[in-house]
Amino acid sequence: MPTLNKILIAFSMVLFVSCSKDSKPVPMLSASNFETSIAENPENGQLIGSVSGATEGGNSFTLVSQQPEGAFALNTVTGELTVLDPLFFDYEEITEITGTFTVSNGDNSETANITVNLLDMPDVFDGDILLTTQDEVNAFAENRYRHVTGQYIIGLDVNGSYNESIIDLSPLNDIQTVGGDFKINANYVLTEINGFNNLKTINRTVEIRGNRDLINIQGFGALQTIGGFFQISSNDNLEAINGFTSLKTIDEHLLVSLNLNLESLSNFDLLEVVGTYIHIRGNDDLVSLNGFNNLSSVSEYIKIIDNRGLIELGGFQQIRSVTKLSIINNTVLVGIEGFSQLNNIDNILDLTGNYELINIDGFSNLNSVTTLLDISGNLSLTNIDALSNIGPNVGGVRLFFNISLTSIDGLSGINTIQGRLTVINNNSLLNLNGLNNLATVNNIDIVDNDHLQNLNGLSSVNGGIEFLEIFRNASLETLVGLSGITNVNRELAIDGNEVLQTLEGLHNITLVSEDLSVERNATLTDLCALQTLFNGQGVDGEIIINDNAYNPSQQDIIDGNCSL
Repeated sequence: MPTLNKILIAFSMVLFVSCSKDSKPVPMLSASNFETSIAENPENGQLIGSVSGATEGGNSFTLVSQQPEGAFALNTVTGELTVLDPLFFDYEEITEITGTFTVSNGDNSETANITVNLLDMPDVFDGDILLTTQDEVNAFAENRYRHVTGQYIIGLDVNGSYNESIIDLSPLNDIQTVGGDFKINANYVLTEINGFNNLKTINRTVEIRGNRDLINIQGFGALQTIGGFFQISSNDNLEAINGFTSLKTIDEHLLVSLNLNLESLSNFDLLEVVGTYIHIRGNDDLVSLNGFNNLSSVSEYIKIIDNRGLIELGGFQQIRSVTKLSIINNTVLVGIEGFSQLNNIDNILDLTGNYELINIDGFSNLNSVTTLLDISGNLSLTNIDALSNIGPNVGGVRLFFNISLTSIDGLSGINTIQGRLTVINNNSLLNLNGLNNLATVNNIDIVDNDHLQNLNGLSSVNGGIEFLEIFRNASLETLVGLSGITNVNRELAIDGNEVLQTLEGLHNITLVSEDLSVERNATLTDLCALQTLFNGQGVDGEIIINDNAYNPSQQDIIDGNCSL
């Protein structure tokens, strides 16, 4: 029996050694829960801490889950936990951020929890803040304020002294709301604005003015609303505005002026509403204006004035109505392709002093101009065909000093001009045929159109008018187009029309309520058309017939001695 036991023990020992040689040992593996507390509003990439785990080999860390998703990141080798999105670290929104991670070695892993507690920090600056030095900028940034209840001013007011200290605004990234005005003014050595990426709302005005060396405006990527006006002006070296890409609403006006090197305004395509007006003026290097294509509402006016390098105006494609539109003194502007959806102008359309303008096709859908259509001083414009949908009523029409204009067919939709028709110094215009459908007009001024031959385009005008003035049209041969006019309630003047030989066309006028003047018409010999007037209700004011080729008296005309 003892011998048998010895044999069994020996066999067991051999079996144990054999099994030990064939089996791999299970490595030691552990993971520890991680918990820490940090101040709210950390920097992006800021270190939160390091999770821990232990194996007999190398550690490998994996972030399994987190709430909210995308708040932090975990380094798979070192276990360092860092801030991924600072916006989630807001104590007013959430007090802790949680997650889970694993530490692994091969096929074996252990899971542990992550808890990051947020500490509430004072993030409201109550009152106004004025930063006048770089040290003040840096010190204020260290407080990590997210809200300023009053004004936020960097530099000095343009009316005060300029600032030569501030060169970097990038530390000022935490602010989210400003209760008062926001101003960056008179910082002479600041070359770039590249902060304020978390700023969402400014309750009052925004001014960026008088920053002499400013080249580029970046940042402001989260700003959606400006509660007052928005002004970018007198930044002499500003070339680009690359910020404000999320801006949707300006409650008052937008002014971009006197930025002499500004090349583009293409970054405002999310802007939807401007509460009062837009004024873009004196930006000499602005070559094209193709932005503002999501803008649908401007309650008052749009002015694009004195931009001496502007060649192309192609933006504003969603605007349907505006009180007044002025495109003035953009001396090299060639084409207006923008405003393609514009159909109503409650007050004035003013196209003046755009010397190179040849194309206004952007106005092809415009059908109403309530107060005045003013096309003046556009030296290269040959036609206004794009305006053919305007009508039937217009407050007034002014065509002045468009020396290449040969056709006004674009006015064919107008039936009534409630105010004045003024056609002055359009020296290539041969006729007024585009006004063939005009029946009613209050005043007519046809002056200094050197090649105008006839007024037949006014042949549909009938009844009474206030003023009728035909002055110094060197090639005008006939007034027959005025034959529908029956009375002039104020003054009638025919003056200085060198080749006009007859007043035929005035033969249906029976009343002139004030003065009648027929003067300095060098070849005029036939005044018989005035017989109806003198035999009718007559002239209530002064009668002047002087310096014509023939100058009969009133009685001569009544008696039939009215022509040579």
